[in-house]
Amino acid sequence: MILSDEELVALGADVGCVVLPFLDGCDAAEQEAAGALALRGLALRGLLRPGSGPPVARAVLRRLLEVRAVAEVVVCARREPAGGEPECAYWQRAGRTVVEELVSADGFHRLLTCRPEAVPARAGRWLLAAPGPTARADLVVRRLAEEGARPELLTFLLGPGGIAVVRSRRGAGTAGPQTSRIDRAAALDAVRRAVEEPACGGGERQWPRERPP
Repeated sequence: MILSDEELVALGADVGCVVLPFLDGCDAAEQEAAGALALRGLALRGLLRPGSGPPVARAVLRRLLEVRAVAEVVVCARREPAGGEPECAYWQRAGRTVVEELVSADGFHRLLTCRPEAVPARAGRWLLAAPGPTARADLVVRRLAEEGARPELLTFLLGPGGIAVVRSRRGAGTAGPQTSRIDRAAALDAVRRAVEEPACGGGERQWPRERPP
């Protein structure tokens, strides 16, 4: 399912850490006009029940929005080709359900569900697929219940000479950035390890390993 920035906002969807590339470039009046048109478009597409009261989304759309709103863990990824526009992706997990949300530079959100076991591999493939001779890609895993946490940020610099990875954490008392050069297999493994990092104090993995075929 594909929704625009303005359709998500018009539905009252929880935005959280998800970017809104199109709406961020609009002023308040333009955003209001875009929202009114978005509701009409959703009704025409059969995703919204028309009526005089608050908008009511159809069951499939409502389920996607509910998972986004109560996600316990969110994998946030951003890739930026050299000279190109950045794109973002999110894997939002609530229980055993994950909503994958791919956000284009012009503000379209492609939403679908996937298995938790598939997230590390899907995130790695998406993150390292940035086109162009050089590119930057970032990954951070947020546990929304951990207030004040400083998750590790992985930054991949992809170029003709290979891949450099920079590991950093924000905030006072944290070590400075650490940089190393790695190959693609090691980069995919770094993404997997970041996504599968054990939960706070417990040893339970955030994302179960994908079973081999």
